[in-house]
Amino acid sequence: MGRLPFKNRRQENKKAARKPPDAWEEDRRGIDAFATGILQDIARERPLNDPYAALRLLRQSFVPVRRDVVEIKAARADDSLFAIRFARLKESIEGGLPPLPETVARRCALIADTYLGNNEEFPRRGADVAWHFAVSSSNMIKSRVLAAAVRFMRPTRCLEIGTAYGLSAAIIAFAQQRVVPEGRLLTIEIGEIQHRLSAALLAELFGDRIECCRGATQAVLASAVMRMAPVDFVFHDGGHSGEAYVRDFGNMVDALAPGAVVVFDDIRWQNRFAPGTESRCYEGWREVAAHPRIEAAIEVGTALGMVMLA
Repeated sequence: MGRLPFKNRRQENKKAARKPPDAWEEDRRGIDAFATGILQDIARERPLNDPYAALRLLRQSFVPVRRDVVEIKAARADDSLFAIRFARLKESIEGGLPPLPETVARRCALIADTYLGNNEEFPRRGADVAWHFAVSSSNMIKSRVLAAAVRFMRPTRCLEIGTAYGLSAAIIAFAQQRVVPEGRLLTIEIGEIQHRLSAALLAELFGDRIECCRGATQAVLASAVMRMAPVDFVFHDGGHSGEAYVRDFGNMVDALAPGAVVVFDDIRWQNRFAPGTESRCYEGWREVAAHPRIEAAIEVGTALGMVMLA
């Protein structure tokens, strides 16, 4: 394969990123109006539990946004298809994240609003499902990074560690449907309530394309990942500690395909429910990035770490 003109494409990308501030503001105003119109459509179909949260989710699904990328480990310039795809992914994050498809954004807004109306008790936090969903679910900007990763890397077999309420799994599966319709996803969750609710949701949306597994990664990850091997894409949003990052990566690295991408969420996370404790997430992330099988490693904004395997 001939060498692609990476330099020229990077220059074009930088020009797009230097879009005048007033143009970005005009785009945002247009997106606000577009998101409001979708919300009004949804509200005509069913009462909303939290219209403001639904509007914020819709806006985040479309609004022009880019993220700074810090390169921790550069891929070799060998023109492999995986390296080219990873370069395109990096450029799309830096220059302007692709929006979610409108149908996906609508569905996610409805999913989130349903959870925000769920008053089932969540005993471990002395609250209910609606409260826990609101404080634990990722925003849609992160979801757009996941969707972009699936779009550009085109994985057939995906793994998620930390299903929570199933929103990220749905984003991954919707994106996978568009590029690899025969693709599959296995997702793991330790919490009983989250697993029960997310398994029902994901079965309704995707049938047997998604397997939902319950358990701690120490107990189930090694066998689960071997059932899916070779795995092309992983989203790690489970145990938030440096120890968990390193342990989980060690338990799945042999099942990861060449060119596989692994995304770690919350690489600078601190437990706000246990102030004073040290999670050492960042130290664990950097230890993973230094692994000899890692060919490329980047940090996306302040929260996400992403690696590509040789």
